[in-house]
Amino acid sequence: MGYHLSCQSIACPESYGQAPQTLTPGNIYLWNLETDQYLHRIAEFKKLLSVEEKLRAERYYQQKDTERYIVTRAILRLLLARYHSCEPEKIKFTTNKNRKPQLFEGNGIYFNVSHSHQRIAIAISTQEIGVDLEFVKPDFDYMDIASYSFAQEELTWLNESQHPVDDFFCLWTRKEAFLKGTGSGLTDTMHEFSCLDKDNPLPAGILGINDNWDLNTMKIPGDYFLSIATAESAAPLENQLFLFDFSHAAL
Repeated sequence: MGYHLSCQSIACPESYGQAPQTLTPGNIYLWNLETDQYLHRIAEFKKLLSVEEKLRAERYYQQKDTERYIVTRAILRLLLARYHSCEPEKIKFTTNKNRKPQLFEGNGIYFNVSHSHQRIAIAISTQEIGVDLEFVKPDFDYMDIASYSFAQEELTWLNESQHPVDDFFCLWTRKEAFLKGTGSGLTDTMHEFSCLDKDNPLPAGILGINDNWDLNTMKIPGDYFLSIATAESAAPLENQLFLFDFSHAAL
């Protein structure tokens, strides 16, 4: 029996304040934040980075990209340190065979990060997870990408859509989140599977998938689409997804 990719759109969950100190199995803790809110902490945040991260930050040509990288990595370290019971500067990262970032000696803690415009999304869970965030550009030439990245039924649906730009970003974030979740990254097989709102069959052997996956998409205030990919769970994601405000994290 083949595997499938179950896709649906859900409402953006209500934001909570401070997150719990421990991860509950199966739950997904999502932080959605703006880079600009933390620019006053750049010097403080930079001290938390590894030597390699500091060198990478210096390689960006634009100051805004350097700042976003420093804020993202520092906040990721602060959040992971909470669940890894260590100091943020002592967090060690590695990559799996598909170059997906992960914790060195992660102890069952998984994470994924995405950014678009000046917004950052960080998801942490006890299971493999992929997240993708995209800012909706009203005049974006979506068909140039869709023509070689979307399955034929997705293209047909997009051509008949009354809101094609929104629907493009909905599907695109799903594809990226799924491939990030599986650790495959963007590949030339994106057109081989569909991410429409239904149970979509996955071609046999594609990407080495050995489980069913769930894909959930929500519209984030500020004209963003965000999709989360996880291995299939018995409970609906609406009961497992918790959105937090980092400004209340007390870190």
